[in-house]
Amino acid sequence: MSVARSHTLLEGARDLAWLVCRTLPHHERRVAAVFGGVGAESWVPTYTRERKWSDRTVDLTTPFFPNYIFVRWPRGAWAALLKMGGVRTVLRTLSGEAAFIPDDELVTLRDFTARVATHGFVPEPATMGAWRAGDPVEVIAGLLVGVRGRVVRRRGAHRLVLVVEELGEGVMVTLPLDAMRRLDPEALRATA
Repeated sequence: MSVARSHTLLEGARDLAWLVCRTLPHHERRVAAVFGGVGAESWVPTYTRERKWSDRTVDLTTPFFPNYIFVRWPRGAWAALLKMGGVRTVLRTLSGEAAFIPDDELVTLRDFTARVATHGFVPEPATMGAWRAGDPVEVIAGLLVGVRGRVVRRRGAHRLVLVVEELGEGVMVTLPLDAMRRLDPEALRATA
């Protein structure tokens, strides 16, 4: 989409609303620049965290929602966003229409991210820590909520492979750590 065409979409537009666009990986800032170039207001919520490498420590600014950007755009012209460089898609409702975000919800999100920046809270993913092979767990998020199983092994820093006998023949699934909770070893025996 040409910049001139985008400018004409935004000039005089009265029915602007917030949308969420999914970007190509690590393209949030580039897409924000594209939106700024056509006169659209956009926002990428970020936080700063300390990252340690073997030879140095660096403060990194990281998006709260990697690969997502908020943009204020005319309601009737949201399909034009799909032609913008770096935009993969627009979040949509089940009926396929763009999912517009009410202004008050965006204000709440902005307030939250400002508090995080002020107070230094850093959202960190759960780590395996003391979880060991054989530990009983229960899935607390996603499609398998309520399913119980045992840890088989760790996959990377933030995922576990579970064996779940409840699903039939001992199916193995890989889930993020924050999607499960550790159970008392007796709890799994009681349901077996």
